[in-house]
Amino acid sequence: MKNEHISYWSQSAEVIKVAPLDKSIQTEILVIGAGMAGILNAYELNRRGHKVTVVDAHELAQLTSAHTTAKLTLQHFTPYQMLLKNIGEAGAKMYHESQLDGIEIYRQLIEKYNIQCDYELMSNYIVSNGDKEKFIEDEYKAHQTIGIHSELHKGDQGLPFPTSIGLEIKEQAQFNPVKFMTQMIEICIEEGVTFYQSTPVKYIEGNIAYTDQHEITFDHVVMASQYPVQTDGERRYALQAERAYIITASGYDTFKYGMFQYMDDPMMSIRHFHTQNGEALILAGGNHLTGAANDPKASYEALENQARKYFNAKDITGRWSAQDLNTPDTVPYIGKYYKRDNVWVISGFNKFGMLFSAVSSHIISDLLEGKDNKYEAILDPERDHGLKANIMSKANKSVQLVKGEILSLNEFETVNGKTKDAVIYNDNGSLKGVINTTASREVVPFCTYCDSLLKYNNAEESWDCPSDGSRFDQFGEVLHGPAVEKLK
Repeated sequence: MKNEHISYWSQSAEVIKVAPLDKSIQTEILVIGAGMAGILNAYELNRRGHKVTVVDAHELAQLTSAHTTAKLTLQHFTPYQMLLKNIGEAGAKMYHESQLDGIEIYRQLIEKYNIQCDYELMSNYIVSNGDKEKFIEDEYKAHQTIGIHSELHKGDQGLPFPTSIGLEIKEQAQFNPVKFMTQMIEICIEEGVTFYQSTPVKYIEGNIAYTDQHEITFDHVVMASQYPVQTDGERRYALQAERAYIITASGYDTFKYGMFQYMDDPMMSIRHFHTQNGEALILAGGNHLTGAANDPKASYEALENQARKYFNAKDITGRWSAQDLNTPDTVPYIGKYYKRDNVWVISGFNKFGMLFSAVSSHIISDLLEGKDNKYEAILDPERDHGLKANIMSKANKSVQLVKGEILSLNEFETVNGKTKDAVIYNDNGSLKGVINTTASREVVPFCTYCDSLLKYNNAEESWDCPSDGSRFDQFGEVLHGPAVEKLK
């Protein structure tokens, strides 16, 4: 398959290349991360008159923002019935209102700058063929409690497979995120924002961000790097990394125009998108915690089978994956970092970061300027939620358990003539890992961020950390943080 694992979005637009940082600099506001959140925060801060510098560990407009299904909808994986329980009616209403604001921010930017990004208004549906009928009915009741304008439909929902119920929210949207980000980067540069790629920030101490060779002195720093950077020696937030898989297909049975989430097993996220050859299909699913699946490749295979079974798809044209971070209460962290009045956090989007990226740009800009923002309380990174300590405790226990297993080197036998896709083996008392390709190299299979034993991901030919979500390619280079150091 041509360009396997590269998202269609990344293939559809040429993102501007910029140089890495080559000297120590000073800036008023440093934004770490040039995905959707970083770009939109840089834009809004610059629009308000601030001097902004953006750095990214990789190329601009890549990673999760370039691997999303790119739905602009207020109906998330976290159902509103759960939000009512977790954060109460007032909090759920604020959550909903923030998503309406996010949709409006995109609409205004696209209209103001005439951004060509395949932006389309359409309805979003969650659907079932009976197994999740009560869930959808309960979600509709939650919508009514909160004041969400939605419609409950019984009967067939216009998909090429049986459905019996659907919950529709009108005037949602979909778009091509890389086309949008590419044009927003160009707008930012024209307005005076400076970008550097291939510039990972290792840690922050005081008002200085440290890269491999240089220092960036700042008045404020906005961490939009998916996983917050270690600051003043602390790694503070409870975040759980999750993988999701996406395929594209052509030659499929047509269906009602819209965005869909099929809630029965197997769960599927469904949408159309535009190519030079016409419309195509996106299916997403197969989610699992990073480093937790024994056979990640099976997620792609399952989606391909679903495309053929449910949509009669003739050709599978693409496959890629994404990584998301989840918070204990399924509400993002957007706001001031612990103990610091000039460090700002944007993280934990729980699989729906497009709208929160837009909303965060206004929240952070307001708070940084000393203004109130109505969403501050529900998104506060330091909010008190009972699940946080529990998850952090479980994460710590998991790390210790893995470390304990690593010490039992006798469990790993010396391997000669390796035949598996990858293997971790005992090399005279030291663990070594190798992916069985001609190009890969032998590595020490311990995460460089938390020291946990890594697990091989056969879908992406990567080493994945089950404790913090860091990922490394077959050469040991960092694919996803929080790790910043490559494998030895």
